[in-house]
Amino acid sequence: MQTFISKGSTVKEAISVGLETLNLNIEQVHIEVIQSEKKGVFGIGSKDAIVKLTREQVEKPTSPNPTVTAPSKDSQKQERSLSLDEFLDTYEAEVETTQDDVIIDDVKNNEPNEIDDGESYASKSLEGKVWVQNGRVYVRDSDKHQPSIQVSKGVKLKKNSKIVEDTFIFISENDQLEFELLEEKRPTKWSVKLTENDLQAILTIYPGVLIKRQVKDVAPSYQITVDTIEKTELHQSITAKDVLDYLEEIGVVYGIDHNKINEALLSDEGGDFVIAEGKKPTEPIDGSVEKIVETDVLDFLKASEDEHQIDYRERKQIPTVEQGQVIAIIHPAFEGLKGTSIKGEVIEPRKPKEINVKTQKGTILLDDKVVANENGRPFIEQRDQFVKTKVLQQMVHEGNVDMESGNIHFQGDIRITGQVTENMTISSGGSVLINDTVNGAVIHASKSIQIYGSVNASDVSAGGEVNVELQHALKTLHTQSDQLYRLIEQIVQSESFKQSQFSDASVSSLVTMLKEKRFNNLMSNVRTFIKLVDQEEKFLADEEWKKVAKDLKEVYLKIPSRYVTLDFLKNLVEQMEGLKQLTDLQNDAEAEISLKNSLNSRLISAGDITITGKSCVNTDIQAEGAVYIKGVARGGRIEALGGADLNEVGGKMGTKTFVTVPEDEKIRIGKAMEGTIIRVGDQQHAFERDESMIHARLNKDGRLTLR
Repeated sequence: MQTFISKGSTVKEAISVGLETLNLNIEQVHIEVIQSEKKGVFGIGSKDAIVKLTREQVEKPTSPNPTVTAPSKDSQKQERSLSLDEFLDTYEAEVETTQDDVIIDDVKNNEPNEIDDGESYASKSLEGKVWVQNGRVYVRDSDKHQPSIQVSKGVKLKKNSKIVEDTFIFISENDQLEFELLEEKRPTKWSVKLTENDLQAILTIYPGVLIKRQVKDVAPSYQITVDTIEKTELHQSITAKDVLDYLEEIGVVYGIDHNKINEALLSDEGGDFVIAEGKKPTEPIDGSVEKIVETDVLDFLKASEDEHQIDYRERKQIPTVEQGQVIAIIHPAFEGLKGTSIKGEVIEPRKPKEINVKTQKGTILLDDKVVANENGRPFIEQRDQFVKTKVLQQMVHEGNVDMESGNIHFQGDIRITGQVTENMTISSGGSVLINDTVNGAVIHASKSIQIYGSVNASDVSAGGEVNVELQHALKTLHTQSDQLYRLIEQIVQSESFKQSQFSDASVSSLVTMLKEKRFNNLMSNVRTFIKLVDQEEKFLADEEWKKVAKDLKEVYLKIPSRYVTLDFLKNLVEQMEGLKQLTDLQNDAEAEISLKNSLNSRLISAGDITITGKSCVNTDIQAEGAVYIKGVARGGRIEALGGADLNEVGGKMGTKTFVTVPEDEKIRIGKAMEGTIIRVGDQQHAFERDESMIHARLNKDGRLTLR
């Protein structure tokens, strides 16, 4: 006889699934309802319907309806010849409790069902099965099935008071069965780390836990597997005293936070906890200079949103001060406060940086104030803690600069109302403004240069008070003198020298020997430097250039006197270092060149260069900033460290015109004609035909792209 147990969300569904599985019609089976469906509350406690289908051995069915069996209120077996829907209607009307209710009642009463010839189908369905309810094992013997049980990790089965070592075992109703649940302890993992300067102790903790287990309920079956539900409780294997003892062991005695230690030990998640913290030293206050007056030139073109309202002849406003006016206040440095490490040690704050103020022409230092002692334009220039101040007057030259007026050299700003003619020179320690053209002349300014006319066959440079050749000579001599000083210092302090026959030799004698044997070109470099200082004397605002030149001549070009000591050499090196800082500071000052047109000229600027007219022909341009040409650039070289924005480059006859920018900058050209050569970084491109809308730059692979 073929039987099949089927489940479904309803009894009807369970029967339908069984019939489909057996491939039988409803007339061919006997139906036994083992368990009705139970909906539960919000899905909790819901159970499927379970039916048993048995194939009937019928030779000639006399009725189209099968015989079905369902439990009644008094658990008596009934058989009826019904259709499926009729059976369900009858079953739902008669059955008030399901098979599951019978099982639960049995478990609650802890009494096995009495099984006799009139037993219910519910009880008969438990034969040969085992189940778990509320932590207890229940078994029903059967001649056909031997119940068995398998236990999982964390639980042991006691059979007749003995622990069963095997995980799988057969059982019967006569066995005394109980579970022994295993608890598991996982120890606390922890460590303490000290941060830099011993300012913090950080406790890293992974909590210890106690794992308790509870047996899950298991529905009746011939063979069941017993699993457990684990509940984890915090169970630290260390105490606050353990942590404190360890801190004492590693020398932590200051800033211990007992509350944080307790918080860490009570944390379910663990993590990092700062359990001791020292006191940081307070930062010192470095010396500083506070500007009281405006020193930057106001550019109305940059400040205004509507450039059509700007008078280009009066586009800039140069700041001025009067004699006796305070232009800056010097704030001294203040020491920081000491700190304390978690080991109780003193933490020293860093040393504050003093401000080094050097007042130049037109300024004096009165107590903590820098005061202008003449009328003019103020300058306050700073690099790190080194500050230079000065006030320069403005010179206005009416008319042309020519043979009649002579060259013009002035430490302040210069304004020329006329032209600058051939072979004339203008040198300014400030800015230069020329209302007309420049022809065959040399124009130099430490600040900006603005020329409203065209520039022809001239050299124009802006930025820095000292020419490049003199700056290079200074740097070379500074390096050589510093090396010579350090070498002599090392020699005279060595034990081998003190014990040698040369121990009585003076520093001047050592200078003479070393400059000839180790520094062959030193004397020629000194002569070059002195010559350049003499040539530039009228342009050099700082008297230290002359003093350094004099001292270099005394040390290297004459027979050194006995007064040339190590301290003398050290002081000379420091003076040269100071001049280097001055020139670096001057070269960093804002500078730019702006002019109308340029022909056969050279333009050099520490800032931007702008050509506003129609043409820039055969002109070499070097700018540490950007280059802007609104007309045509034809012939010559353009080097722009800040990028180039050009309207038109090259000529119809293929005139060679070079444009170069660094690898991180761009070249924008409205129209590039044949003969134009551009370079971005180390990537170069030559235009063989006219092209428009060029936007040259390096892509992420370092290749040159034109658009």
